[in-house]
Amino acid sequence: KLVMVGRLDKDKEFPKLKNLIELSGFSERVKLAGYMNDSELIGLFKLTSAFIFLSLYEGFGLPVLEAMAAGVPVVAYNNSSIPEIVGGTFPLIESGNETAAAEKVIELLENQSSVLDLATKQARKFTWAATGESTLRAYESLIR
Repeated sequence: KLVMVGRLDKDKEFPKLKNLIELSGFSERVKLAGYMNDSELIGLFKLTSAFIFLSLYEGFGLPVLEAMAAGVPVVAYNNSSIPEIVGGTFPLIESGNETAAAEKVIELLENQSSVLDLATKQARKFTWAATGESTLRAYESLIR
């Protein structure tokens, strides 16, 4: 099943998306979950086999980090902040290449046992302590 999360109904393209899902014949397999709070998202991540995040631009990419912290393999585009967050843990896809993204999802699902620990190890690098230390080093270098 594919679960899409977010305030989809606020998007002007939402009616087209709903229509496309209905016309595809996959209505039973696609769930438009809408907005979810943090605890609901954590519960969903625990049931997730792969997190697909095909965003064209992200300031930080928190959803990718959240998925990895939950031990979920990620398929994402190679742009903006995503490469830094993923850190080579998962191969990234060039923006707009949906065929490569679909192939990567299939590959992850077929080799899932070998990638589960990779996600959480990478996510652990993004702690508040590490963020504070990095910020302090940046300020120190500016003062010098």
